[in-house]
Amino acid sequence: MYTTVARARELSGFDDEDNISDSIIRGKIMRASALMDGAITYRYSLPLPFHRQNLLTFGGAGVGSDAMAIVVNGTTYNIAITSGMTPSQAADLFRVAANDSDDFITGVGGSGAEVILISKTNNSDEPTANAEVNVASAPTTEGITGTIGSRVDRYPQLIDQLTAEITTAYLFQDNYGAEQDGDKRLARLNIQLQELQGTAESGIVLRITDEATKLEISQSDIFDPDSIPNDTTDSDSSAPTAPKATINQKF
Repeated sequence: MYTTVARARELSGFDDEDNISDSIIRGKIMRASALMDGAITYRYSLPLPFHRQNLLTFGGAGVGSDAMAIVVNGTTYNIAITSGMTPSQAADLFRVAANDSDDFITGVGGSGAEVILISKTNNSDEPTANAEVNVASAPTTEGITGTIGSRVDRYPQLIDQLTAEITTAYLFQDNYGAEQDGDKRLARLNIQLQELQGTAESGIVLRITDEATKLEISQSDIFDPDSIPNDTTDSDSSAPTAPKATINQKF
C-alpha cells in the first residue's frame, strides 16, 4: 500500500476507530493503490521503488550542558545539549550533524521536533536500506529525550499523498453520499492522475522523482510505439547502427 491508515485519518478527519475501523480504511487504501497502479503504469515501471524510513522524535527541555550521542547504523552523531534548549532546536542540531551522512537524508532545518530519516539506498538492496535507518540509541541527555520509531517503507511522497487523497474521497463517498465532496474530490484527483500519465488536456506533466537522488524514477516502455526502420534493422556493416529504409521494387 502506498500510504498509511494514519495519513488517511489525518486527511479525512475520521479519527474515531469505533465508527470507522482501521480495516475499513485499509480496504480503501488498497483500492486507491490499485487505481494508482493503473494510472502510473502508463509511464512508470512497476513495482515502484521505495526507501526505508525511521522517525526520531525529540522531547523535554534542556536543563544543563552535555553531548547527546545518537547512534545510527553504527555511526555516532553528537549534538550539544544546553540549558533551555527546545526539542525543535535539538532536532535541528541533529539534522546539521547528519547532513553529510552516507546512509540517510533528513528534512530541512525548522521542520520541528520530529526528524524523518530516509535511507539513501532503495529497496533494490532492502537489507542495506533497512540498516541505514537503524537508530540504535538516542539517550535522554540533560532533559532532552529521543524517542525512536519503527522502520517502514517510504514511497515517493507524491504517490503517498495522492493515494491518501483518493482514499479520503472513497471514505467521503461512503459516509456522506455520492453527491457530496467525495465525488468532487475524486474528479479533481483524476485530473492529477492524468497529469501523471502525461495525458491531461492542460498539457501539465507530473514526474515522480526519487527523494534521495532527485532523479526521475524508471519509466515504462510498455506503451512505447514500435517503428521500422530502427537501429536494429540495418545490415550495412559500415554503419551498423544507422536506421535505413530500402525499396525492393524495381521501377
